[in-house]
Amino acid sequence: MGRSNGHWEGDVLVIVTTDLLPDARLDRAGNFHSNKLKVTERFQLIDSTHIQYEATLDDPQTYTRPWTIAMPLYRLIDENAQALEYKCVPFADMLLYHDLIGDKPRP
Repeated sequence: MGRSNGHWEGDVLVIVTTDLLPDARLDRAGNFHSNKLKVTERFQLIDSTHIQYEATLDDPQTYTRPWTIAMPLYRLIDENAQALEYKCVPFADMLLYHDLIGDKPRP
């Protein structure tokens, strides 16, 4: 919900997002941001099933200092795993999050 640009820093994929939509919220709790928010995400491959993920949010108009979340992302490998069908629902985001942006859900 913004303008994202990616580049590599060695073996780390870095994605910087700016110009986020003013009505976008950070979460379902409604935590907000200003038009100065910059999100910097870093993805580093640890091994064939793990990626280290880190996101730093920098918004001097909303927060006193930048803050960072980090966690490993992993894929569960099960010998009986199956890829399940996923049907995309048009306007699903609008149906789920319309209360956060003030628009009415579309049929």
